[in-house]
Amino acid sequence: GEPKHRSPDFVAKALADNLDQMAVYPTTLGIPALREAIAGWCRPP
Repeated sequence: GEPKHRSPDFVAKALADNLDQMAVYPTTLGIPALREAIAGWCRPP
C-alpha cells in the first residue's frame, strides 16, 4: 500500500545521514557468509 502518514523524523534523519552510502553499488561478489550458506544449501546431501 501507499503510506498515508508522514515518516517519523528519525527515519528521515537516518536516511539523510547515510545517503552517501546509498550512492554506490554493492560488491559484485556478495557477502561471503551468504555465499557460503547458499553453496551449502545447493550441495547434494
